Amino acid sequence: PGQDLRYEQEKVESSWNYINKLWNISRFDQMNLSDETVESLSLDNHNLNEIDKWIITRLNETIVSMDQFYDRFEFGEAAKLLYNFTWNDFASWYVEMAKLSLESQSTKAGLVHVLTSIIQLLHPFMQFVTEEIYQLIPHQSASICVSKWPTVVEVEKPNTEALEVVFEVIRKVRTARNDNNVPLSKPIDIIL
Repeated sequence: PGQDLRYEQEKVESSWNYINKLWNISRFDQMNLSDETVESLSLDNHNLNEIDKWIITRLNETIVSMDQFYDRFEFGEAAKLLYNFTWNDFASWYVEMAKLSLESQSTKAGLVHVLTSIIQLLHPFMQFVTEEIYQLIPHQSASICVSKWPTVVEVEKPNTEALEVVFEVIRKVRTARNDNNVPLSKPIDIIL
């Protein structure tokens, strides 16, 4: 705040990658939720699995922090927080795990709820892209501009210890594949 920013091509490319990631997630949602309605995609706390509870809990934390940053006019911090949540928690973990359980109504509802909340929080920074994505996914309001601001949704606390074990195993497998140049398409044997 209060300082000029130097133009850097790397920042432009990073922003383009972020927008592209959001666009790809919205296309993924659109392809897998084409027959769904807003009503069929409402969150049901009784049917949420642990990863659904985890992402909604993380989204709730993000919403609270975003509101605090916006109230203090700390837009740079708000943007950084939302970028990290979107890239690290939502795209890298939840969307990848959702691919394994796309038949689950709670997963479909989680995908739409979290993506909708992300683009609503991001709308003050990126009006045109967020409006376009909003129109592609199941939505309630005619425009994102008149949609309700995201609020915290009460969910049962997830078993974070068990999820951290799962995340750590996945991280180690990804690292081992990367270190040994093993493509994702090639199965590997794992001993836990």
